[in-house]
Amino acid sequence: MRWRALIVSVIAVLCFGSVPAAATSYSTDNSDLWGNEAESGWGIQFVQRAEILFATLYVYNASGAPVWYAAVLQPANATTWTGDLMQTSGPWFGTTPFNPAAVGANRVGSMSFSATSDKTGVLSYSVNGTAVSKDISRTTIRYDNYTGDYAGMMSWTAEGCPNPADRGVFNNRIDFSLRHTGTSLDMASQQQGNAPICTSHGSYSQDGQFGNTTQVTNSCTNGTGAGTQITYYEMNISPGIVTMKFTAPSTNAGSKGCTLNGAMTGIRQ
Repeated sequence: MRWRALIVSVIAVLCFGSVPAAATSYSTDNSDLWGNEAESGWGIQFVQRAEILFATLYVYNASGAPVWYAAVLQPANATTWTGDLMQTSGPWFGTTPFNPAAVGANRVGSMSFSATSDKTGVLSYSVNGTAVSKDISRTTIRYDNYTGDYAGMMSWTAEGCPNPADRGVFNNRIDFSLRHTGTSLDMASQQQGNAPICTSHGSYSQDGQFGNTTQVTNSCTNGTGAGTQITYYEMNISPGIVTMKFTAPSTNAGSKGCTLNGAMTGIRQ
């Protein structure tokens, strides 16, 4: 197989991703707490299902009192969502029994969210004629821990290859182990068959629900692959599954001048 030599060299770092990773059926999952790091005390929460974003905005009014707004945002294009901004009112929370007839909802303006990356965006909204536009990013509450042993599958596309015969979509089975401590992440992996076991190391960071790392291969048991570099992004983990997307530059040894873009998922063993 013409890709076997390349996979041997990069296998140590092909240890995350999904098809697609941490995504809805429409796009990258924007569900998270978002805000502006330079402006504490306010923020917005997005919950995405399919193509719809439900937004809860918590800010302060002109007198400094906390106030909440909500919006159901529809996609205008692949990276922008828009909708009406609503303010609700209702009975005191301690009222028993709750009186649904006392609940009201009024349109006070509009809202739009434009994603500029998988972790940043621009929030624009208006309330009773006052327009606001803010750069926002995902808010990290706590780092996830990826430590575990996984049985997985990876899929990738080879793009920009000088030789057209090297281009295409490929997939392979892989077993891998992750050892994660704070901002440090180590991997060991082996593809299906008799491929060597490879190890790699990289720094780890997190933005909201997503983690990312750039891994560099230390060594493989057959002496190949040292120095191979791959960037992983949109890392996501649940109690049983780890997912991530990845990109490998054309400068890697054995890459044949191709850039590899793909994803992988692993089931915890």
